[in-house]
Amino acid sequence: MQRAGFWERGGAWVIAQNTLMMLVLIVSPLNRAVEGSQVWRWIGALFMVISAVYGVAGVIALGKNRTVFPSPRHGAELVESGIYRFVRHPLYGSVGFLVFGWGLFWRSIVGVVLAVVLAFVLREKARREETWLCDKFPKYAAYRKRVKSVIPWLI
Repeated sequence: MQRAGFWERGGAWVIAQNTLMMLVLIVSPLNRAVEGSQVWRWIGALFMVISAVYGVAGVIALGKNRTVFPSPRHGAELVESGIYRFVRHPLYGSVGFLVFGWGLFWRSIVGVVLAVVLAFVLREKARREETWLCDKFPKYAAYRKRVKSVIPWLI
């Protein structure tokens, strides 16, 4: 069986995600608000800590199934354990929380706006990924109904 190419596996989503992520990380310190409460720095730092928890837990639980592409790896298995018991997309959540927190930390309106745009890109990437996961794993549809997308008990 021949492996699908970069574009067929969802490469455009990878490019969009990484471009927006890098823009937020670079632009936020350069476009920070001159004045503002230090509370925003603390809230931003909290989002980044949550990001780290989501990211580490997601990488550990996903193991060899991890890929940057929305299409599952050849030979991948459906993971419903670890953090995946609570959320379906902890790694997307990790990226979203990181860049949103980074924008807040620097009090950068442009950074926060770009983080929101990235959140929409991640949501659409997740939807595409879930189409492939439903095709590959018959149990995925039931898992999707049972487990929230990014924030337990909320969304």
